[in-house]
Amino acid sequence: MQISLKNIIPNYDKWEKIIYINKGLSSDKKFFLQSKTQKKYIIRISKVKELNNKINEYNAVKKIKKLNFIQKFLGYGICENKEFMYSIYSWLQGENLEEKIFKLTKRKQYELGFQAGKKLRKIHTLTITDTNYNFIKEIKEKVNISKKEYVKNKYKIKNEKIIWNFINKNLYLLDKREKCFLHGDFHIGNIILNKDKELGFIDLNWFRYGDPYKDFVKLVYVSRMLSVNFSIGQINGYFDNKVPEIFFKVLALYTAINVHFSILWSSKLEKKELNKDLKRIQKVYNDYSGFKLIIPKWYTKPNDNL
Repeated sequence: MQISLKNIIPNYDKWEKIIYINKGLSSDKKFFLQSKTQKKYIIRISKVKELNNKINEYNAVKKIKKLNFIQKFLGYGICENKEFMYSIYSWLQGENLEEKIFKLTKRKQYELGFQAGKKLRKIHTLTITDTNYNFIKEIKEKVNISKKEYVKNKYKIKNEKIIWNFINKNLYLLDKREKCFLHGDFHIGNIILNKDKELGFIDLNWFRYGDPYKDFVKLVYVSRMLSVNFSIGQINGYFDNKVPEIFFKVLALYTAINVHFSILWSSKLEKKELNKDLKRIQKVYNDYSGFKLIIPKWYTKPNDNL
């Protein structure tokens, strides 16, 4: 985004600090802002065509503002040059858990995962949804579209027939799933650990409405790669140590579906990101023993190994 910051950041001259945040794969550009009164914010700069999406995000996220562990969406507007728009969010003080998790004991990782699961459950139990949105129909349509796109795609994944057979065999599991408000991108990298060891959640710009179990897909693809103990804790915390069998069946289905969504997405990125994604996909495939397992090999019952 080669353009003067003065033209895209509102009240540019009034900020004491403006620091670019070079993290994540979103097309948005993120900056840390600090006012002269030491108030801190995050601002995201997007193409102006994203305005309607941001309005929808703002209207949805403000409904969960009573949850004090969620990053607040404070406002949005059109940038001075009219080509871009900005959206301003609260700053959650603390450390990104992705950078901190390796320094913690296995027990502490598990405990933080347990806390994350309990808080995610609070998000899902809010009575906020879009009654007109049929997420089951959309997922099935996306699966059919991804099949056609995958055939044309230059890059392929190993054991593709096994994965497609698993999807086709289990797609019926979605027919009676409930829907709720989803974070949409829930993983360790979007979690902040504050000085009181409490967790806060950021980056709700991928929010959606759908099956609550779908918010665990990034656990399988991202969080598990960073901390198995955190991931086990998140599952156990969400269900208060009473994990239903249907959860693992549905999660395995979403995981298999995401294999194809993921390769189609990463194929459009630079080769480095594509290779990382291919390795991640193979790891997930192995975790499920080629989808012969419903429960991934890394999952253990509460406190078995701690």
